[in-house]
Amino acid sequence: MLRRRWTVAFAHVWGGGELPNWAEQENGKNKINAVHDFIACCEHMINMGYTKPELMVAAGNSAGCVPIAAAMNIRGCGLFGNALLRSPFLDVINTMLHPDIPLSLAERDDWGGPLHSAEDYARLTQYDSYLNINDRLTYPGMIISTCLDDDCVPAWNTLKYVSKLRHQRRRKGVDPVARPLVLRAWSSCGHYVWGDMQNVCKELSFLCSQMDLEGPGKVLNDMDIMMHMHNLTATGAMDHDDQKKVFLKWDSWERERINYHMKLNNFDWESNLFKLKAEKEPFFWVPTEQEMQQRKVGEMFRAKERDAREEAKSGAKTGSTGRDAGENKWAEESRSKQVPHT
Repeated sequence: MLRRRWTVAFAHVWGGGELPNWAEQENGKNKINAVHDFIACCEHMINMGYTKPELMVAAGNSAGCVPIAAAMNIRGCGLFGNALLRSPFLDVINTMLHPDIPLSLAERDDWGGPLHSAEDYARLTQYDSYLNINDRLTYPGMIISTCLDDDCVPAWNTLKYVSKLRHQRRRKGVDPVARPLVLRAWSSCGHYVWGDMQNVCKELSFLCSQMDLEGPGKVLNDMDIMMHMHNLTATGAMDHDDQKKVFLKWDSWERERINYHMKLNNFDWESNLFKLKAEKEPFFWVPTEQEMQQRKVGEMFRAKERDAREEAKSGAKTGSTGRDAGENKWAEESRSKQVPHT
């Protein structure tokens, strides 16, 4: 995605291993600091001009989803426009109340023991994602992945959270197309379901389509299809979903991009580039600065070759005569010296 001009930032929140003793200092009563740090990281990205809230995606795995979901309960979609949650730890209190879950006992020092401590229970209520779903807020678009045989974070964490959030969205009348809530569940993939490359591609396709970016997964309108039908059908870049929408497939992305460049190089580069950007056409790829520079270098060499040919032609016309330029003088002199037979 870096090649497609995404900016990737890693939030070093309180509790990570970046500085000595961070992990230990964040345990128990200081766990809420991770949420505040994550919000501060997002605000920094916006204030520094790297992105805008509607173009920001918050992505996390397992317990890394706790500060993301807690931030959504505080700021809604005002902090980032979309979220990607993989095997998320969302129902913290109820999970820690079950001693039969393997990690509930092993991670009691990290999260506290709400089953035996009223103080720990009250502390967890501050950032529990499921408990604190806020009816006053509009939540970002989300794609959430889980697996039914996850032995680290039970799947019911995700299922309960999605069910409650869908009821909240229905009460607020949230547009399911503008801000979708997509649940992807597998039967037997374990906790690390996000490691499969095909799943990653589908997640990124969802994000490209959701933010209306130029890239695979972008839903095509009728005008797109009419203008590029030949190219789309020739490369097999079109695909359909259950709602009969047409969108770009990942497996044909690079091939389609190459075909686009071949087509773009057949006409004037600069004027058509700005025209395509202004009209958001085509939807396949916007050339990078490096590609633009390579194009200019190629044009410079071709211009020099044209100038050299023109100079050679003009020199042939204004310099020596056509007879001198075109005839073999050595052959003529050799024939003139031959003595004819009598």
